[in-house]
Amino acid sequence: MIGIVTAQYRKYAIDSFGGKVWERIASEARRNYTGKESGIYQEREDILSLVQASNKITGLRTAMILEGFGFYLVPNLLQAFSVYVKPEWKTLDFIEGSESTFYNFFKLNQFRTNNIRPKVNRVHRNKIVIDNYSSRMLSLSIGFIKGLASYYQETDKISMSVCTVGENSIIQVTTR
Repeated sequence: MIGIVTAQYRKYAIDSFGGKVWERIASEARRNYTGKESGIYQEREDILSLVQASNKITGLRTAMILEGFGFYLVPNLLQAFSVYVKPEWKTLDFIEGSESTFYNFFKLNQFRTNNIRPKVNRVHRNKIVIDNYSSRMLSLSIGFIKGLASYYQETDKISMSVCTVGENSIIQVTTR
């Protein structure tokens, strides 16, 4: 199990559940690891295996684990992509301005099962709609948006509403 996102998941699990629980998660994930994939596809399989093992060992719902991981990723990804982040941006500006950068990052790492690029539309100065978003990544996305709101100290100003139909979701993010 190697890779940038897998390494971040390890840090998240240790910080969230403790080192001994992480060791159990990693052991369980290795037992379930099929090894069928290689290269960039392997990391996707690694993460799925780790999340399933985390669910089994901690008893937390998969959606809660993914949301927590999305929140946890924000500071590290903002640092890694800092050259693309404008200092004056807030949560909605970041979502609108960096959508293609993060889409390409996650597509490269094969996190999307379909290659439909989410559409980010700024429909009002205080509202963004993210359309055609894979429902499989919805919890991670919600966590990431909450992490951005926390980073930009807008937690009390951001609200989200979600509509899921089949494999596609729409997320509306609004500021007050």
